[in-house]
Amino acid sequence: MAAIDNSRCSISGLLLSEMHNGATIQSLIDKVYDTWYYPSMFLNVSRHIEYYSRYSSEYDPWSALFHNGSLDQDVLDGPIRAVLSNRRSGNKSDHKKSISIDGQTYILTLVHYGNAPIGFLLMHCTRSRSVSAACEISLSLAEAIAFLIERDPAVNMPDHDYLRNYIARELLQFDERTGTTTPAAGTVEYIASLLWPNIRPAYRIAAITLEENGVDSLKDVEKELFRAHPENYSLIKGNTLYMFFYDLDPELGGSEKELRDRLETIAETNSVVIALSSRFDDIEMRQVYRRQAVDLSRMADSITGSYGVLDADDHYPEQMIYASKKRIGSEVLMLSELTYIRYYDEKNGTEYLETLCAYLRYSGIIRCAAAELHIEPKSLRYRIKKICDILNRSREELLSDKALLLSSIASCHASNGQN
Repeated sequence: MAAIDNSRCSISGLLLSEMHNGATIQSLIDKVYDTWYYPSMFLNVSRHIEYYSRYSSEYDPWSALFHNGSLDQDVLDGPIRAVLSNRRSGNKSDHKKSISIDGQTYILTLVHYGNAPIGFLLMHCTRSRSVSAACEISLSLAEAIAFLIERDPAVNMPDHDYLRNYIARELLQFDERTGTTTPAAGTVEYIASLLWPNIRPAYRIAAITLEENGVDSLKDVEKELFRAHPENYSLIKGNTLYMFFYDLDPELGGSEKELRDRLETIAETNSVVIALSSRFDDIEMRQVYRRQAVDLSRMADSITGSYGVLDADDHYPEQMIYASKKRIGSEVLMLSELTYIRYYDEKNGTEYLETLCAYLRYSGIIRCAAAELHIEPKSLRYRIKKICDILNRSREELLSDKALLLSSIASCHASNGQN
């Protein structure tokens, strides 16, 4: 970056010095005004003003761009389309556009890293100032802002800005489409597509479902997840938080273990169950895996009584039954032996069906099944012996019968009211 003749120091020298001393976007914009007297403002991709510089009270440098207190989007449409269409150009001058309104001159500059636009810088140039100097300063300032955002987007930009929210809806919402009725929405739709190549495989989708009054808690978890694992897009819909994780391929430096460890910590800290889908590599299959995560989340109460992470790969039988039950109903999936046990419970006031479900689900591990049922291991052994007598089957026969295991899963869901 070359020096400006009428400045007290070079653009590069000033901005590099400021960034070395921990500058923020706001302080950089203010410093440029204090040094060269060019007022500036930074717009995010939805054209909302994020930062603007201090300026003299003798005049309003932005009056020509505002109408009824809002930025005139019609004036910005053409220049924004121009700089976006030239975003791949290696010539920096193609990333800016001059705007003349009522004798006032403004420089619009694209702020981006790689081919991904992240906002726009507007700089005002009065008649007494140099337009060429304003162009050079605006390009340098745009590069500095992009560097700050790329280095630490969680600190220098809102945790969940418009662009992130838009991409999250594209990735995670399939029931309805968000219309593009405003110029800002159209611009963001165009920009969002540029980021898709950066969402690298492999993928997982997670879901957290809480009671209707738990939405505020979901928002806290969402922010915590973003800070702990930025490689995700999240969306809260109703009483469910959806998360789309990407870049998990170990051959490309991703780490399933790191993701799992972070999710476990967050689940325990916030007393929630995080249902995690199987890993997949075809992004077009994401709606299937979102449904897998949602179903697993809704089944959480019947699978575990504690907080933590549920992996779909570890609960394949339960998911198979859950999907089948929604199609044909739970009653059809109950084997005659389990139907008999249920009738026996109703007649004698016992809890043998629930006992058998837990026993089979934990593959006959007495300690785990007893803990879930909140009874002593000795009591569980007594119940299993009674169940074997009722069905005239041995423990080994019960545990080796895969059909009985699947039917017991459906029976437990039915008895818990999960239809």
